[in-house]
Amino acid sequence: MSAPVHALGLDAAQGLHLTESFYWDLNDRTRAFTRRVMPKTPSNTPNMIHAGCYSATLHYLKTVMDMGAGEAKKSGAATVARMKKMPVEDDCFGRTAIREDGRNLTSALSARFSTASRSRGAEGRLASA
Repeated sequence: MSAPVHALGLDAAQGLHLTESFYWDLNDRTRAFTRRVMPKTPSNTPNMIHAGCYSATLHYLKTVMDMGAGEAKKSGAATVARMKKMPVEDDCFGRTAIREDGRNLTSALSARFSTASRSRGAEGRLASA
């Protein structure tokens, strides 16, 4: 969400409504994820695309660890089936599950950008909508 605010400026972005599945400053877990990522990408605050890629990769790696690398290599279909059976748990989205059709549904945040006077950071903060 930082890119639109930086491009528009907080004065122009204030009050805009948006829907996001990940916000870097939403809770302790999203802030922990952001603290781990920012040293490697100091000018690129993580967004929902980064979080989704991280979450999917982490879940795959947890599945491989659970199955054993040799077993996971034998069958991609078996690995995906195991991924669907295991709960997804990470700092980006908390606990979710992969549906039988392969979709992982997460909660969405409906929010709006704060006014410039209420912003506590250079990027602006979200206010609940």
